[in-house]
Amino acid sequence: MTFVFDKPTLPAADLALAVEVDQSRDSALRRGAFRGAGRVGMVLSLVLADTVAAQLALFAGLELYWMLSGGAPGPLASSPYLWLAALMLPAVYWLMDVYRVHNLVPIERFQLRIKATCVAFALLLGWQLTTQSGSWPLGATGLAFLFALILSPIGESVARSILIRRGLWGVPAVVIGAGPTGRQVVSVLKKMPELGLRPVAFFDNHHQGSPAAIDGVPVLGAIADSARYSRWIETAIVTDPSGARESVDAVVRQLGYRDIIVVPDLHDLPSLWIKARDFNGLIGLQMRRNLLLRRNRLTKQTIDYLVSLPLCIVSAPIIAVLALWILVESRGSPFYAQPRTGKDGRSIKVWKLRTMYPDADQRLAQHLDDNPVARLEWDRYCKLSNDPRILPGVGRFLRRTSLDELPQIFNVVRGEMSLVGPRPFPLYHLERFDTSFRSLRASVTPGITGLWQVSARSDGDLQVQQALDTYYIRNWSIWIDLYILWRTAGAVLAGRGAR
Repeated sequence: MTFVFDKPTLPAADLALAVEVDQSRDSALRRGAFRGAGRVGMVLSLVLADTVAAQLALFAGLELYWMLSGGAPGPLASSPYLWLAALMLPAVYWLMDVYRVHNLVPIERFQLRIKATCVAFALLLGWQLTTQSGSWPLGATGLAFLFALILSPIGESVARSILIRRGLWGVPAVVIGAGPTGRQVVSVLKKMPELGLRPVAFFDNHHQGSPAAIDGVPVLGAIADSARYSRWIETAIVTDPSGARESVDAVVRQLGYRDIIVVPDLHDLPSLWIKARDFNGLIGLQMRRNLLLRRNRLTKQTIDYLVSLPLCIVSAPIIAVLALWILVESRGSPFYAQPRTGKDGRSIKVWKLRTMYPDADQRLAQHLDDNPVARLEWDRYCKLSNDPRILPGVGRFLRRTSLDELPQIFNVVRGEMSLVGPRPFPLYHLERFDTSFRSLRASVTPGITGLWQVSARSDGDLQVQQALDTYYIRNWSIWIDLYILWRTAGAVLAGRGAR
């Protein structure tokens, strides 16, 4: 397939109008392309956030060390070592490519950031042992490392959120192909601005039949028309421009974009941790089903036990206090056990602190009969924003903080659940999904928290629930579990629990 870049001959009036339209489009696209802080500004914002996080981690580690050891800070709190050490963290992040604006999904970015933090503190420890002669306490360095593991991702998240809210995050990209896959790509990028790509234009050989704009992104012409925009836009996302194999080759060879991202129309496959393989000119995608590997399942179970056993001890007095509060507010047992479907379809009893009235089922049925709007909401989400079953005070507090799930730690100890996994739904909820998805869910152990809980929570309907649970199962790794646990802790502390 060969693209022809020359414009056809037009009458003078039509040619002037075409030139005016082209110039207007060029101007609009330039404004969209250059909107934002620029790559340097975005990176500097992250560097500043990481420098502050490193400073806070070092100060907090030093102060906690002196508190635990019973000593006094002395001159170390103002030591130049503290400032030099704080600069090492963003320096290592830059060397390990943590500051990539795009090409990393949040889970990959979280993984790379944790690894880079480990490397930075290993270098810091080596520097300390060789140059500081023990003047800086090793214990303070260890505590600072733990604080950095927490504060560094938080600082990055805050900085990125501020830039996103101000419209200053992301690099511009054109989308080659306005078909279903191209439209889906734009929808994903708009819903997830943290991916770092801002779609600014569509180009498609069949653009005459397309609307002027799709999801707010203008359709500016045929694929060949996009060539001149590569002067100020570096990234092109190639989807399904014409259904012809030659289209992708032509875009790569002739249109001059520095970064080409090809999005094939492949569904129902893992999309994370995939490696490209070269078969003498043919491209292969290598993917591994991690949850089928015995060592991964054993690692996941080991983490469950290492975390849940101490949590059982720590949470016991908290559960006791909350149970007493429930008894004060409502008669009946403060605990509630509901049969749900576990791994391989086995029925398990999932324990919770009771957040509803004892006659919750009757209250729900009466409310749905009396409120057609609530019936529609229930059919879509299997949840209600104004649920008449929930106890005032204690019930809403427990749901907002997700503390009603604490007794499920004992389910984890019994091996019936995992810390992270698809939530074990009630039967009435599970029956709303198709057979293939129910079979996929039954292949893994259900969890206390999951990707749906930290991503969409009560705002996600059945379709969103299915999409996120499917993504988790097909793309599972230890890093996904650690990322979800980190996000869960933030959601609980911020009170972003279920309604």
